[in-house]
Amino acid sequence: MTKQDRERALALLAESATALHTAIEAVHDSQWQWKPAPDRWSIGETVEHIVVVEPFLFSRIQSAISAGAVEDAAERTAGKAELLERIMVGRQTRVPAPPPVVPKGELRRSELLARFATQRSVFADWIQTTEEDLHRYTAEHRFATFGTLSAYQWLLNISFHTLRHCKQIDEIKATEGYPE
Repeated sequence: MTKQDRERALALLAESATALHTAIEAVHDSQWQWKPAPDRWSIGETVEHIVVVEPFLFSRIQSAISAGAVEDAAERTAGKAELLERIMVGRQTRVPAPPPVVPKGELRRSELLARFATQRSVFADWIQTTEEDLHRYTAEHRFATFGTLSAYQWLLNISFHTLRHCKQIDEIKATEGYPE
């Protein structure tokens, strides 16, 4: 990984962690559990989703590396980081989460935040120490819009996904009926 790639990945990881902490820092228990509608997630469920998805996204990086370098990776993944950022962070389109990452409400806030901190520490340590050129490895995204992503793009997507759901938390807070 180049120095520039490493710095960008670490900066986005820190930015998205700060955004999440800022989004939930003043949220009390009734706000944490409040749902804007029966079929919508609460803030707590949104945070649970983030925490459950991140290891999956990280595993896509590991799978890509395990599968070996791809000769035409640069051509197959050109422009995808920008596309991911625009679509994920922009949050223009909402899509249902696949069943394995739908929140179940089984973890307390303190457990979720502890897992988030631990995961982020693992990711940051890995980013700082990996010598792999993550642009040479690819894995398919479940959405055809994204298609083939490089391992580096999967890494950025961890942060993009969190930033996307920070916007969702802001939307929940702005919904009529949100507890004071």
